[in-house]
Amino acid sequence: MVQPLLGAASSGRVRRKPVETISRAQPAKPSVRSLPERTVSDTPAAPSRTPLAAPLPLIQVNAPIVHVNASIASSNAPAPTDAAHRPVGGSYTFGGRKGRISPTRQRALDELVPRYLFAPPFDASRPLIIEIGCGKGEATAAMAGGDTDSLVIACEPNAATIANLASLLDDGGITNVALWVGDAFDLLAHLGPASTAEIRVWFPDPWPKPRHAHKRLVTAQRLGLITDALTIGARLRIATDDAAYAEEALAAIGAEPRLSGGIVARPPGRPVTTFEARGLRAGHRPIDIEAHRIR
Repeated sequence: MVQPLLGAASSGRVRRKPVETISRAQPAKPSVRSLPERTVSDTPAAPSRTPLAAPLPLIQVNAPIVHVNASIASSNAPAPTDAAHRPVGGSYTFGGRKGRISPTRQRALDELVPRYLFAPPFDASRPLIIEIGCGKGEATAAMAGGDTDSLVIACEPNAATIANLASLLDDGGITNVALWVGDAFDLLAHLGPASTAEIRVWFPDPWPKPRHAHKRLVTAQRLGLITDALTIGARLRIATDDAAYAEEALAAIGAEPRLSGGIVARPPGRPVTTFEARGLRAGHRPIDIEAHRIR
């Protein structure tokens, strides 16, 4: 016989215990009309802030530097150098972005760089060596002692980094190096064809992304302008630690009928710069390329 659940009555119906519900009192929402109006005097005052220390000055490209270079490039240039007349367009050499600069570097930019700026007239009997993209100038200053019979013109669009080279020249008493702050191809246009005994390009930016391919320095079109500037027998020297960039440069040299060259052993006079040392630690192997103008 089945026993009734929960004390069922004799009628057979089941009694169920009432479920106890827990009521949670909700806070009463205040009426919008009951809120007091806030006056201006009730608004809390903004907290006072301690003024920050003055930031370091931004790079100030010296106006005389830019004006001197511009006047030289436009005085007797054989062809216009604006973007519309260039085979690729725009600037050929690209510098770093403007940023903060130390007071020491700013003084070098203001006082030393103008002292070493390239400006005619110059001794045309001395062979000209053009270094495109000298950066901080470690290699330029280190190699200057082996080029005492030549005039080396170091080109760099980033005024802050070339100020470091100006300091190295001043500290070392180096007198056979001049500076060009700006696009190196403007300088080549001013110097004219067959004017240069050697052009150096140490570790150019490989610009590996396809959308940046137009910024690469050693392309067929730009290499043609570099070859124009070389005298017969003059040489182009390139160093890179990017294998793909080296292949592209070799292909461009091979396609230029006026040049002959290829991979060579590391020149004994080329120093290991900070940039190259960083690449060596990352496992990058430097590749040296040399080409001569044969006609």
